[in-house]
Amino acid sequence: MFFRYLLIFLFCLFITVNAFDCYNDRPIIGVVTEEINSTTVPQAISYMLASYVKFLESAGARVVPIW
Repeated sequence: MFFRYLLIFLFCLFITVNAFDCYNDRPIIGVVTEEINSTTVPQAISYMLASYVKFLESAGARVVPIW
């Protein structure tokens, strides 16, 4: 019985340790934002189309805004 619990513990430990070895190799792509009037949308200084973001994310990229 002890060996069964030891085996389960070691298996869980092995899975946990291997989970941290993963890294993200998706590219990071910057999308230039457009400045907008503060009268149009209060508290907003820039605008980026969601379709650009969704298109790049569907291809596997990570998107960051460039002001």
